[in-house]
Amino acid sequence: MSASIAASVRHPISNAANVSGPASSSKVRTALAILRTAISKWTLFFSRTLRNILLISLVSLSKPT
Repeated sequence: MSASIAASVRHPISNAANVSGPASSSKVRTALAILRTAISKWTLFFSRTLRNILLISLVSLSKPT
């Protein structure tokens, strides 16, 4: 019994992946797809925001004082 506990302590990731089999891999795929979508939406939002800030600063710098 202590050998199996020691093995699970040594390799927690592989043991966790082997618990549920295909069900866990589909959950992981779904979670990764959701995460990828969220990251792409946030990246688009921040790139637009950064572009607008740069445009506003360029316009304000180009105005004669």
